[in-house]
Amino acid sequence: MQITKSAKQFSTVNGQIDDPVIIQQITQFKGKDPIKGNTIDVYWLFDDGGLTLLIPFILKMRSKFAKCHLRVFFLSNDIENLEEETKNMSLLLKKFRIDFTDVTILSDAKKKPSIDTSKKFEAMVKIFK
Repeated sequence: MQITKSAKQFSTVNGQIDDPVIIQQITQFKGKDPIKGNTIDVYWLFDDGGLTLLIPFILKMRSKFAKCHLRVFFLSNDIENLEEETKNMSLLLKKFRIDFTDVTILSDAKKKPSIDTSKKFEAMVKIFK
């Protein structure tokens, strides 16, 4: 979900937002219709007992999100054994009967971002500062 306007730019009528795009973004999770083809991304940064995986798993158990794909991203410092790390994470997810689409290792997550990436990030969040 990407919100394209800052809070100061909302036009309102009698205190209510009248922009249909913003209203759709805010209300997209209401209703009973299943969401199909979307993806739930999980970034498992620390082994904190699995709460990070439990919440998306519960979401997938709901009929509304059952058709969504689940992708799991996790950190690994063991660059030499990336394939084995991926296999171990896949086995762990299967052991807990968590249906997933993809498991991806983030091996460079502890590296500092490049200057170009930092500038892009600053430009994106500038309207919120």
